[in-house]
Amino acid sequence: MREFILLARKARTTPDFSLSNLAENGRLDLVCRAIANAFFIASSFRKDTILNVVLSGPKSPPKCITFNGDRLEIRMPDELSIAKEIQNALKKGLSLRLHEEK
Repeated sequence: MREFILLARKARTTPDFSLSNLAENGRLDLVCRAIANAFFIASSFRKDTILNVVLSGPKSPPKCITFNGDRLEIRMPDELSIAKEIQNALKKGLSLRLHEEK
């Protein structure tokens, strides 16, 4: 099992970011590319990989989103699909307090 940590110091930590311009939201475009490269290979998908993305940008840092290859449901490795998954995870985590998981 491979496990990685990606620290995104400027990436937004609230789900109100624009999907049309990910670069202006703390370079979420680069975060999405890193996720795609961690899991998607030529004609396959890495199930033996875990990627912890730590978002430390504005408004309520830090937030950690864990992508587990065994349970990942993203089918298209494009930036928009991955950004939507990040946005959904941040929406689900709005009510979390420190040290809580969902």
